[in-house]
Amino acid sequence: MKRMMKKIVFRYGIVLSAICTILPLVSLLFNEWRDEMGKQLFFLAVLSLFCALGEFIIMESEERQYSKKEIIIRFFFHYLYMNLVVLFFGIKIGWFTILNRLEIGIVLVMIAIIYLINVIASYARDKSLAEKMNQKLLHLENQQEMRQKRQKRQKRCCKVKMEGKLCF
Repeated sequence: MKRMMKKIVFRYGIVLSAICTILPLVSLLFNEWRDEMGKQLFFLAVLSLFCALGEFIIMESEERQYSKKEIIIRFFFHYLYMNLVVLFFGIKIGWFTILNRLEIGIVLVMIAIIYLINVIASYARDKSLAEKMNQKLLHLENQQEMRQKRQKRQKRCCKVKMEGKLCF
């Protein structure tokens, strides 16, 4: 059941992303920005692209390990980047005005909640992946140990057979 729910959520994300990417392009090609909805969808697709590009800030290098302090700093700058991108596009699109502090406050709270949900979901996914990898490594180590024991037993049996004795 849990696996099925993960698949459903994954498919939902893929379909939603595809719709949010394709609809603005179709609107641009056929409606020539006649409707406000097409503009909104196009800006939403561009906003999503800029948010996705923010992953370069938080992306970890495979060559080295980062300290907790470095990871926290990267998360802080990523969060700051996300705030700036969403605020810039929100003002540009007209979702809110820079003069209305309440609207900006609400948007900042929404960004914080969405960011927190994203971080928690990513942590849970990474933890699950790490546990699965550790189980596979343990399984491989056990298989290797069993293989080594079997090889030792076979070598011992070969020596015993050469001497003309029975091997068990």
